[in-house]
Amino acid sequence: MEDMKAQIELKLIAAQLADWCRHREGIIFRSSLCTQERVLRFQTPLLLQIIPNAKGQTGAWKSGCFFMYEIYNGAAEFKITCSVSLMGLLKKQRKDCMKLIEKSGVSSEAAKGLYYLKEWTYPEAAGKLDKIMEAMQDFSEFEMPYFETELAKWKDNHDYRIKAFPDVSQVAILREDLPEQLLVEGGMKDILTNKYERNSTARKKCIAVYGTSCRICGFDFGAVYGPEFAGRIHVHHKVPLSKIKEDYVVDPVKDLIPVCPNCHMILHSRTGGYYTVEEVKKMIEKNVSN
Repeated sequence: MEDMKAQIELKLIAAQLADWCRHREGIIFRSSLCTQERVLRFQTPLLLQIIPNAKGQTGAWKSGCFFMYEIYNGAAEFKITCSVSLMGLLKKQRKDCMKLIEKSGVSSEAAKGLYYLKEWTYPEAAGKLDKIMEAMQDFSEFEMPYFETELAKWKDNHDYRIKAFPDVSQVAILREDLPEQLLVEGGMKDILTNKYERNSTARKKCIAVYGTSCRICGFDFGAVYGPEFAGRIHVHHKVPLSKIKEDYVVDPVKDLIPVCPNCHMILHSRTGGYYTVEEVKKMIEKNVSN
């Protein structure tokens, strides 16, 4: 009886997940790729482009079925992976895939010919619909955009090493840049209160979109000092809080930007005011050209 109840619950959760996938912008969902209620699979436009198709190639590869996100929906486990299968690939495609696997930091095969480029685990969500939907929201708002930004960088440069989403607890932010209240519009549908710990949501959204390199000079802590320091970055509020009214709506994408400590200092160095991002960029361009 308990097994039957668990099976019904998994089916109900799978139906909710499938509905979520069908209605999520930027997700390509086909129920034919799923394995009953246990594994739901979906793709994105980037996954369909990451490894160029060979001329005249047909079958599974043409439909892009070698790269997929997989949602593992189990009573004791809930996780999401981005997987790549080497089965059936041509020599050039296999070589490119192996390069991607190497640059993703994958240490071993998940199964014969199958690799997980990335794995996101949510142990507290297994079998709990509310926690699962929270995990999917977090994944789609932060983890997946950041991961696909990294994939796109690799697509343009096969020597690029894909970075993991940074721990936001390591992200530095100046006191004057901490809004007492953040109201985030758009897809997040969240209202952030004046509690400090909730401000990490805005930083996560900013980093998910822009990454952890300085958007002014391009400095990257991980590239210069090593993997231990990857993800260290300041998050700058473009308009100081002293200039913002209490009812101002903060957009983490339009109003926040990742910058290195040096550029952050310059931004706040104007006597009686502040420099804009564009002004600091022009300073660098002027002095580099000289």
